[in-house]
Formats: sequence, structure tokens, C-alpha cells
Amino acid sequence: MTDDFDRHYGSLLARRVPREDVVIGRAYVIHARNGGVGVAIEQEGRLGYRLHREKSGDHFLFVEWDWDEGPPHGTAFPLSPIALAPPADEDELLAWLAERETDLRAEIAEAQRELFSAMGLGAVFDEMELRRDGARDQTPPSEASDVSRRGSGTE
Repeated sequence: MTDDFDRHYGSLLARRVPREDVVIGRAYVIHARNGGVGVAIEQEGRLGYRLHREKSGDHFLFVEWDWDEGPPHGTAFPLSPIALAPPADEDELLAWLAERETDLRAEIAEAQRELFSAMGLGAVFDEMELRRDGARDQTPPSEASDVSRRGSGTE
């Protein structure tokens, strides 16, 4: 690992749930490119996390692979287990993951802030959070809770 890599990710990786302790089917607060809550899955011998992703207004299930898969595919690692059991139905899971992201927003944001701060971008992260909170405050409640499954996969 490079010095920059260690400086940026070291503290988050130090508190990750060890791979050997990850339970398939259990939900975790995760650090990932596209989500903050994921359910551990195993596909073709690879560990990944199924998460809620929003892209261009569409909400769908998406898999990010465990960090140990290595670049460029390993983009996620679990930070803490979630006590609640996720539903098995895909539509219910999509809504459940979105709800957990809302419920656990502070914990997810803290991990993201930790990474941004290590990169010297803490102020940028704070500004992004203020904008996100402002946009959330202006979203009508019916739209904020309308998470529907419009696609799926691992795009």
C-alpha cells in the first residue's frame, strides 16, 4: 500500500468487520462507492454487498464487491453489523435498505467524513452534507418515501 492509501483508508479499514466474521445474509453499515447499507452475499465464490442504489432518479438493487477482491472491483467493506434482519423479497429489500440508509445516515456520513478528512477535504464534505440536507428538506414527503424497483443488477 502507498503512504497516501494508508493515510486515506487506514482508519476506516482498521475498524472494518474482518472478512472471516462477515455473515452471508446479514446487513451491515458499509463503506462503498454507491451505498451505506448492504446485505452480505456470496456469488461464484466472491463476497459482495447488495445495496440500494439511486442513479438518474431510478432506484435499484446493486452489488458492490468486498474490498479484498482488489482493484478495480473491490469497493466495499463492512463497518458494523445491523441487528435487524433484512427481508428476502427483492422489492421489500430495496425499500428496507433505503430506510436503513435514512435511519443510519449519521453513522454512514461519519465514515465518509473520516475518509474525506484524511484526504484534506473535510470542508468539502461538510458543504456536500449541507447541500444534501437542504435538498432533503425541500423534497415533498410523498417523493422522499417513494422508493420503487425500476431496475436491478450490477451496472
